[in-house]
Amino acid sequence: MGYERGTVQKTVIVLGCYRGGTSMVTAVLKSLGVFMGTRFGKESGGSNHEDLQFQGKNTETIRSMIKKRNEQNDVWGWKDPGLIFRIGEIEDDLRNPHFITIFRDPYAIALSEFHRNHRPLMEGLKTALGHTQALVMFHERTMNPNHLISYEKAMNDKATFVKNLVDFLGLDVSAKAMADAEEVMTYGGYTQA
Repeated sequence: MGYERGTVQKTVIVLGCYRGGTSMVTAVLKSLGVFMGTRFGKESGGSNHEDLQFQGKNTETIRSMIKKRNEQNDVWGWKDPGLIFRIGEIEDDLRNPHFITIFRDPYAIALSEFHRNHRPLMEGLKTALGHTQALVMFHERTMNPNHLISYEKAMNDKATFVKNLVDFLGLDVSAKAMADAEEVMTYGGYTQA
C-alpha cells in the first residue's frame, strides 16, 4: 500500500477549522499510505489525529521536526487546524508543500463544539467563521498547490473524494487501499487514530 520510495518528495499539510473534518482527511491519507505521524493527541471521546511532535510546539521545534521527517520520509505530512494562524512562519521550510484545505458548514462546526465542549453556539459560530476567513486568505496568497475540499461533499461522494485526493498528491495506490480509505470514512474510523 502507498507509494514507492523515490517518489517525488512532498510534504502534505492538512488545514481546516477545529471540528471541521481535518481528522477525516488525515485518516484517509494514512489509509492511502502517507506517513502522518505516530503519536496523536486525544480529545474527549476520540482522537484528533494531531501529531504530538508538532501539536502546540513553537516554530523552532516545528522546523527541527520538519528537517527530521524530510530525512526519514519522501512523502509525509501532518494536520493542525491551529497552524493556519502561523503557517507563514514555516511555509518556506516545507519541502514541496501540498496543502489540503477542508471547509465545513460553520454552523455544523459550532454545533459540534456545543455538543462536545459545551461552547456557546454563537461563540463557536464566530470562531468558525474567523477560522474559515483565515483559510480563504491563505489560499489566496499561497503559490503552493492547495486542494480545496467540502466536508459535506466528501462525505456524500466518498469515492470521488478519495480519487481526487490520490490524483492531487500523485499517489500510486491499489484499488484496495482506496476502498479501505472510503471505509474509514463510512464507518467513522477516522475518529480513532
